[in-house]
Amino acid sequence: MKKILSLVSMIALGSSLLIAQPPAGAGRMQHGQMHGKQMMAGRMAKDLNLTEDQKAQLKKVHQEYGAKIKAIKDNDQLTQGDARKQIEALHQAQKAASDKVFTEEQKAKMKDVQEQRRGRMKEEAAANVARMQVRLGLNEAQVAKVKEEQVNTQSKMQALRNNKDLSKEQKRAQVQSLMKAHRANMASILTPEQQQKMQAEHRGRRGVTK
Repeated sequence: MKKILSLVSMIALGSSLLIAQPPAGAGRMQHGQMHGKQMMAGRMAKDLNLTEDQKAQLKKVHQEYGAKIKAIKDNDQLTQGDARKQIEALHQAQKAASDKVFTEEQKAKMKDVQEQRRGRMKEEAAANVARMQVRLGLNEAQVAKVKEEQVNTQSKMQALRNNKDLSKEQKRAQVQSLMKAHRANMASILTPEQQQKMQAEHRGRRGVTK
């Protein structure tokens, strides 16, 4: 059942979501996140046509504030509330320092690129639901429920990803909790026959990739 619903979750949520990994795969998850951040930074540099000087300045800002934030997280003398406030202040300062590096044209371009990516993510998610409808024979009521579940989970996931106060371990735990709830919700939407069909498709894909 877990395999069925996990695959359903990935299809319904699309590539925009961070799919939770079990504790044994934590290293792979962190490596994937790091690789993803590097790719995103590379795309941003290309989209905004950053100069080498701007890239160097942004790297310096990132390293400077990253070290300060790490020092706060490693300080056992601070309460969780105090650490959260200091980290939030540093994030605001880091954003202000980074904004100074960009030109007004680049800031406008960045906003436009972000809007375009959000639009593509929505289109991709809608296409995923449409494919589910065809393959599993979802009725209109199920489609509506899947879309609602998708929007709710994406909203919660985005809020979690944007929460700078949580450590990686805390985020990982909350992601796992969120995905567990999502799988349960998806289970309540699909019929046993649809779940069996999804399981058969999943087994077929595993056979192809072996």
